[in-house]
Amino acid sequence: MAEHETVEQIVDALRDEACGQGEVSVGGVLDHIGKRSFGPLILLPALVLVTPIGGIPVLPTLFALMVAMLALQVIFGRNSLWLPDVIRSRALPRQRLMQATEKARPVARKLDGLFGKRFEGLTRAPAPRVAAGLVLMLCLTIPPMELVPFGAILPVSGIALLGLAITLRDGLVMAIAGLISLAGLIGGTWLMISG
Repeated sequence: MAEHETVEQIVDALRDEACGQGEVSVGGVLDHIGKRSFGPLILLPALVLVTPIGGIPVLPTLFALMVAMLALQVIFGRNSLWLPDVIRSRALPRQRLMQATEKARPVARKLDGLFGKRFEGLTRAPAPRVAAGLVLMLCLTIPPMELVPFGAILPVSGIALLGLAITLRDGLVMAIAGLISLAGLIGGTWLMISG
């Protein structure tokens, strides 16, 4: 499987999957995205959790468990992410996937134009593993942070930024995400100790 260099190439790979024969599954989509699937897999749910939905009790902790499982796989250098078969085999509506890729293509092109190709050394190995380590540490702060109303937003925001940096392969975004994540870890730890 070729590694996709741009967000637009990821969207094109998803469109190709939607145009193919047979059933479209979550596992097939992840295989088409390749190693960069870690970024979108943590970015999208994190974006949902920074909305008022993140205030629903236990939801941030469930998110943290799922993301921690993915982060551990990146830390240990897996080439493709493992998900339980019940999730990987889940069928996706082919027509909806096609419509989603058509709508996402102009956005992907714009993201590629605005981001990427800056401080590329910060996106190459071992940066994804370091980012996954930060994500794992942020995940560990989420369950106790749930005791503070909307307290999980701080670590979830750091996770979202790291997901964005990994997806875009932009070293400047990675550096900013790393700093915000460290601030989230320090702030989260301070809140847990002082609370």
